[in-house]
Amino acid sequence: ILLNRSAERRLDEQELTVANRFLRFLPSTNQFIYFRSQISHISVDSDMERSIAMSTSPNKKSRIESHSESIRYKTHNYFITVSPGFEFLAEEELAEKVRPTAMKRVDRSGKIFFSTDQPLKKLLRLRSADHLYAFVCEHIGVPSDASGLTYLEHTPQSFDWSSSLDLWRSSKSIEKEEADALTIPNPSPSTEPTPPLEPLFRVTGKREGNHTYKSFEVAGSVGAALITKFGYKVSLKSFNMEVLADLTGDTLVVGISLTSQPLFVRRHSAVPKTSLKSSIAYCMGRLARIRDGQKVFDPMMGMGTIPIELAEVWGKAHYVASDIQQECHSDVVKHMNDIGAPIDVIRWNGYKVPLAPESVDLIVSDISVGRRGATKNHQQLYPKLLREATRILKIGGKCLLLTNEKHLMHKMLSDNLYWKTMAMYGVDVNGTDGALYLLQRSQYKVGQLPFNLASTMEEDRASQSEASPQKKTTPQ
Repeated sequence: ILLNRSAERRLDEQELTVANRFLRFLPSTNQFIYFRSQISHISVDSDMERSIAMSTSPNKKSRIESHSESIRYKTHNYFITVSPGFEFLAEEELAEKVRPTAMKRVDRSGKIFFSTDQPLKKLLRLRSADHLYAFVCEHIGVPSDASGLTYLEHTPQSFDWSSSLDLWRSSKSIEKEEADALTIPNPSPSTEPTPPLEPLFRVTGKREGNHTYKSFEVAGSVGAALITKFGYKVSLKSFNMEVLADLTGDTLVVGISLTSQPLFVRRHSAVPKTSLKSSIAYCMGRLARIRDGQKVFDPMMGMGTIPIELAEVWGKAHYVASDIQQECHSDVVKHMNDIGAPIDVIRWNGYKVPLAPESVDLIVSDISVGRRGATKNHQQLYPKLLREATRILKIGGKCLLLTNEKHLMHKMLSDNLYWKTMAMYGVDVNGTDGALYLLQRSQYKVGQLPFNLASTMEEDRASQSEASPQKKTTPQ
């Protein structure tokens, strides 16, 4: 009964209290996720439950009203966005650090919806998330034709924005406290009341599916609904509140951003040259299951996003990072000194590493070097990298490689007995279709097998060139 009522209107205080008693009996299926999120933000004390149970008491109504002040709104609804393909690792971090009361993961969409009573400051320290949003509503039934824009101008006016706006104001207070702590060493508490923050908003529209309108038109329609409902002013550049309107098919998800900049922006990632998000580097470290005392090596560190992120989180391992570029080496050393990361940064060639055989426990690297999609360069580089990794990695050691050359990796690993492919995850890296390979070094030592990976590929290329007709060239 309460489920049907919640679909028609917002439940009142007494209905929410009764529904909350039955939260633990609700099955964890999609049809109950939204209902659970609506009623799970009420905490009921034992006195309140006893007062409801005393249905024969003549003064039952007065008992409920006398305890209305003890009902506190604790649990809020959120969703985070992550790089598509890494949702299962972000869900793992949420379950470990936040312990949500309800959670729904949508694979390959880059979204995870959850409810929790944890403080907002704790959520802002999530490392696998790109963005954190206060959940406003998920609405199904948006038309795909031209009438959808008119529909979007009116429907968001019926959404309940109060809880999300409260979270947005709390996030702004946290940002102000952190900014004051950086500028003023010991700020004294102000006695003057802080004036309420007036939203100056922008709507960011995202769209996926067959629609007769564009993403910016979705943003304009939802923005018009906010102006009509609240009268807020719009600013596309100097905004302090960003609203996300994400339309997938006929389903609209609306949220308010709780951060001024993405969560993957760390102290060490404020470098315009880096192309890898720190959130992806964290997910790679979580998948690698780094243990204390392990020797972790990144042969192609670039701007050092992976080794610095891993050293900040799993600081008791020994990290070695290298790159052939002098510019990368200098910048990483500077960033490493700024944050005090325990990393040995050395200028080495990634496929000629002066490390002893079987001396590394774990290799974690983004090998999508140079211009993404430069397959010709990768065909020459990847076999050399894999051959050197075979030499320096311990028997049973793991290798975690991020690449967008799935076909090339499959070709190299298909007949290679030095490696076992434990898993391959399809991921999105900066808008490209990539893959994350989790490999394990097999029991064979270098030289035990009758063939070598690099020599085999060279023989294949030589045989192909002999079979193909040679073009005549005119001497110059």
